[in-house]
Amino acid sequence: MNIIVAAKHFGTKFKPTFKSVIPKFGADARKSLVDGISRVARTGALTLGPGGRNVVLEYENGDPKITKDGVTVVKSIFELTRDRDLGAKLLKRVANNTNVYAGDGTTTSTLLSYELVERGFKAIEYQGAHPIAVKRGMDKGLEVVLGFLKEIAMPVSQQEELRNVCLVSSNHNERISDIISQVLTSVGLDGIMNITESPTGESAFKLVNGLIFPRGLVNNNFVQEEAGGNVVEQVIEFDHPLVLVVADRIS
Repeated sequence: MNIIVAAKHFGTKFKPTFKSVIPKFGADARKSLVDGISRVARTGALTLGPGGRNVVLEYENGDPKITKDGVTVVKSIFELTRDRDLGAKLLKRVANNTNVYAGDGTTTSTLLSYELVERGFKAIEYQGAHPIAVKRGMDKGLEVVLGFLKEIAMPVSQQEELRNVCLVSSNHNERISDIISQVLTSVGLDGIMNITESPTGESAFKLVNGLIFPRGLVNNNFVQEEAGGNVVEQVIEFDHPLVLVVADRIS
């Protein structure tokens, strides 16, 4: 197994002052941003696809973390120079937005963003293109790509189709894919799912019709089934009860 070690740099937090502000303009500023973006993209690309490599992340407090998650790797990269770190932060925002709105494909989005930035930079610096014209061209290209994706998009509803999507996201882990597709088929795409760590090391799922409260009863007197003063089963059954739902704590 190939492992890449990525360590966070910890030190005194930078506090900007008027004396420490060093403005950059033109090609120098663009080059610094591209360098920061390039480093993040190249590191994140190691985790791309089922054949991606694992990355070991070192933390100041706590044990090292081994992961293949692109967005986790990208967020753990910090540049020592402020201008390059600014470029790295731009690409981190791309990965984070992809993770929030799509849930997967963070590494792919960082690579696409890097290619757009790299080719746009070369067009401006070496081919004499105007920055505003490059930006407008990218906007037009975005509309074309989005229209094409909408045309070829296929709605997913059947369990086998869901399983195929899960296979891609889980690096072709068939056991995980079977469970997730079964859960989505049972509760629906808008259903509520809870993921907890298994104490046995085996993956499984449990379907619950209704609600589960994480805490027990305030008082055992609410329990109907008792034998000799001992609670046999924590079950409460009411016919047509009145339920008060509030968002705040009642005291």
